[in-house]
Amino acid sequence: MKKRRKYMFRLGLLLVIGIGLFIVGVYYLGRKQNVFRNSLKINAAFSDVQGLTNGSNVMYMGIDVGTVAGISIINDSTILVQMSIDKKVQKFIHKNAKAEITNEGVLGNKMVTINQGNQNTGIVQENDTLKSKKSVSIEDLISQTNNIVRDSRSVTAQIAQMVSKINSGKGDLGKLINNSDITNKLDSASNNLLNTAKQIDDITKKVNNGQGDLGLFINKKIISSRFMVIADKVDSTLDKVHEFAGQINQTAEEINYGDGLLNKIIYDSVMAEKLDTAVTKVNKSVDDITAAAEQVEGSWLLRLFGGKKKNHKKD
Repeated sequence: MKKRRKYMFRLGLLLVIGIGLFIVGVYYLGRKQNVFRNSLKINAAFSDVQGLTNGSNVMYMGIDVGTVAGISIINDSTILVQMSIDKKVQKFIHKNAKAEITNEGVLGNKMVTINQGNQNTGIVQENDTLKSKKSVSIEDLISQTNNIVRDSRSVTAQIAQMVSKINSGKGDLGKLINNSDITNKLDSASNNLLNTAKQIDDITKKVNNGQGDLGLFINKKIISSRFMVIADKVDSTLDKVHEFAGQINQTAEEINYGDGLLNKIIYDSVMAEKLDTAVTKVNKSVDDITAAAEQVEGSWLLRLFGGKKKNHKKD
């Protein structure tokens, strides 16, 4: 009898524990699915859910506010995700809020994250559809990492090839590093530059000290005053030249447009013809006078009187 009671006690205890575990499990699952709390149904459209499943968590600013209630394909580019969230957070989610699919940790399950949005657009309502935000998935990160590694290998190979060429003395950089002649030429060029700079410094010092013609020109006021006098004389001469040029110009205008003799000689054809006739007559008269003088000089009377005068002078 005692054994039977003991057996019944153990059986009842196991039954009570089982019922308690069942109630706890139902409560946990119901809470996770928002069965026992007042919920709000909202949607979000995605082009790729990235492995999101029913029952996945919905997070708002890092707080678990609901679960994914359903996933349905709308068309070949849109997948509608229905979410059941706690109605208590409705007042914090606005119509322009965006939903994003992220990971729970680095390699955790997928979940939906909702941001706050702008309060000026109003509070989200039942069955409203939020805009989605494309997130970077682990696959994309791995792909980008692979591309970076591949590019790094290519760059490393090119750098190794370049270093090999430099070490073998190929190219300008290789010659610069391995060829001592170039270094010697650079040293020589540097020395020449230093010598040139030193010479320029010496010249500058001499000029500043008033040595040489350039130094005197820069530092002596007497030379500058002489140059000012010369400049004044040059200006005066230029003024006179300008005045003389004006006079010449005025004379040219009087000749071209005036009534003087030169204008008539140059532009009046009748006057020119008369002047030419007069010159011809004068030339002819001179020729006649010359011929008469030659005849007189050759006449016998002039020789006779001329001979007597010569004899008288001899006596």
